[in-house]
Amino acid sequence: MGHRLLHPDVRLLTLTGPGGVGKTRLGLEVARQVLDRFEDGVCFVALAPISDPKLVPSAIARALRVEQGASQNVTEALEQHLREKQQLLLVDNFERLLEAGPSLARLLGACPGLKALVTSRMVLRLQGEHNYEVPTLTLPPAGYLPSLEVDRYEGIHLFAERARAARSEFSITNENAPAVIKLCRRLDGLPLAIELAAARVRLLPPEAMLARMGSRFELLTGGARDLPERQRTLRATLDWSYGLLDTDERVLFRRLAVFVGGWTLQAAEDVCDVGDEAEALRHMSALVDKSLVQQRESIQDEPRFNMLETVREYALKRLEEGGELEMLRQRHARYFLGLAGEEERASQGPQQRAWLDRLETEHDNLRATLEWSLASNNDAELGLRLAGVLSHFWYVREHHSESRVWLQRALERGNEAGAARAKLLVGAGRLAWFQGEFARVDALVEEGLALYRDLGDDAGVAFALLILGRTAVSQGNRVRGETLTEESLASFYQQENTWGIVRAFIVLGDGALFEGDVDRAVPRFQKALEMARDLEDAEGVALSLLYLGRAAHMRGDDTRSNALLGESLAVFKDSVDSRGVAEVLLELGRVAHAQGNDPHALRFCRESLDRSRKLDNKSQIA
Repeated sequence: MGHRLLHPDVRLLTLTGPGGVGKTRLGLEVARQVLDRFEDGVCFVALAPISDPKLVPSAIARALRVEQGASQNVTEALEQHLREKQQLLLVDNFERLLEAGPSLARLLGACPGLKALVTSRMVLRLQGEHNYEVPTLTLPPAGYLPSLEVDRYEGIHLFAERARAARSEFSITNENAPAVIKLCRRLDGLPLAIELAAARVRLLPPEAMLARMGSRFELLTGGARDLPERQRTLRATLDWSYGLLDTDERVLFRRLAVFVGGWTLQAAEDVCDVGDEAEALRHMSALVDKSLVQQRESIQDEPRFNMLETVREYALKRLEEGGELEMLRQRHARYFLGLAGEEERASQGPQQRAWLDRLETEHDNLRATLEWSLASNNDAELGLRLAGVLSHFWYVREHHSESRVWLQRALERGNEAGAARAKLLVGAGRLAWFQGEFARVDALVEEGLALYRDLGDDAGVAFALLILGRTAVSQGNRVRGETLTEESLASFYQQENTWGIVRAFIVLGDGALFEGDVDRAVPRFQKALEMARDLEDAEGVALSLLYLGRAAHMRGDDTRSNALLGESLAVFKDSVDSRGVAEVLLELGRVAHAQGNDPHALRFCRESLDRSRKLDNKSQIA
């Protein structure tokens, strides 16, 4: 398979087959084999959490860590990033997003060194596509074989391997080999079905398992004639596994299907309502033991779980059949709105990085909540509130293209005047400021400001004024910028909002620098730095240091400027803030040029330009 993929004429190879046949497993193995043949490596793109074909390019960009700008077409950003690279994309679970196929074809056409290995239950039907139908695992022919010889077959080897994981002393013997062979043959050699059966070895030996499966399994596989035979086999295996769960385990199993991209134990406890933490943990452990749920690596010291997409689809169908789907989606949406709100409140201090990382981890669940809530006849108000809360996260973590899609959908879905719409308008305006569409900033933020004033929301008013002041300074309108920002600063002081005070001082200092008034600017930046350090506000610290470094350069003290800028750069990098990194690099380039060190100046400016182009930061590029 690796040789086939490496052939010069093969740019797109699709691995097709039913759910559970092992397409992802094979794709990963092929990617491992050819890894050293691609100078820029292999990138895995998981599409299972995505439901909108329009978001496929964004998913590829996230996997590649392509930093896209607010106004930049994502496909164009990908083409720019990949045009000179020798890289393989392993794109998993394409079958529900076939409308995105032309986007992938365009990307391959624009990037001669790019290849794509795709897993899908259906061919993509794209020009130049090569298809490989993934076979089931090899099995012994009918009849008895010695146990040592049996284990050489892929299906039997997988059964033995998974059985030993469930029961360490298990081995294939002359006595149990016939039963194992019959089991694996009955399961059509489907890897997922074999894994699910092998997990039962802890309680049932193969002979007993075969007897328990018996006529019930034959009845199940005999139904649903509209499904391909192997799909009926997998459905029957899942039905059998589900039937062996106790009542509480069944409830938890089907309700977990509402999560997209994984979940924590706390999330399962709150959304699935299956008892207290101890009960939830006990039931979750049982599902892990039975291979229906996988435990993933802990994030922020919190264990995380997920389901294989094939298993999740089955559980989701069970949830829908039981009439619980909409109730669970409502619970799921409320939970993640609450989580995003809690994390937003924690974001203006020492927990900034943790907050952003947590939302990044839960981004697939947040997308699912937005998708459900903004659909017709669902909870649009919840979707508006969530999109508004996430606007800051999207801005800081540079999900600009996706942010634009969600904010626009939310604004179109909710026309009612209220706090949720005001937050959306100001968030969209902030994004437009970064994009350089200053007229659009004023239109959006002025409308949001008016709503905040009507609502008596002082915090919202102060932030909207800050964005308007920042925009005016960017346009060179210092008087308007200072007036708006002074009003914002006074309001932030009244609210004792240190985060806002820091940013208002920075905008006021920047306005003074723009006029060349360094003596008036520096005390404002120093005040911002002092307050940001007290708050443990990493972004505020980095911004203050950046502007102090710029002021030192304007005073001719390049030694101090380099020290301040170096410290700023370190904080921005630690915070994963590419926008800030690009701005500091540009300033370092200016200082190096002033010192006569043009090689360093060129290197800094080139790196800054490269980052700014990826971000589509027009003002920085200029």
